[in-house]
Amino acid sequence: ENPEDQKEQIASHRFNQYFTEKTLIDPVAEEYFEKIILLAEQKNITLFFIRYPVTSYCKDSITSQLSVEEIYPLSLNKTLQKNFLDYEDLFLNNHDLFTDSNHLNYFGAEKLSKKIRLDLNITPITMNSSSDNVIHLS
Repeated sequence: ENPEDQKEQIASHRFNQYFTEKTLIDPVAEEYFEKIILLAEQKNITLFFIRYPVTSYCKDSITSQLSVEEIYPLSLNKTLQKNFLDYEDLFLNNHDLFTDSNHLNYFGAEKLSKKIRLDLNITPITMNSSSDNVIHLS
């Protein structure tokens, strides 16, 4: 069997495994998500939301069966518009950066970390440079 066909089948199987319910986001999880956002706002903490990279196999499996509205309900869409970093398509056809259809391997994680650091203008710190290990955004 063609390895590319196997990857598509695995991605489809994973989709069916994790997204069998019509309610994709548990209402309790959504409630706590909103509480976290509210608490962060009250404490003046900036949150960043990241959509992680996936392979074309994974994305095709999802988008062939669900609409964007089903994947990201309206209540989340409003919240996610602030400080949202969308890397879903970043390595779409670079399958050698993944261990499977939706998990980056070490090399993919390194590339994504560098991209996020550049996008957020974060200066890398070493473990010895600061005792509090705080990352400062410029």
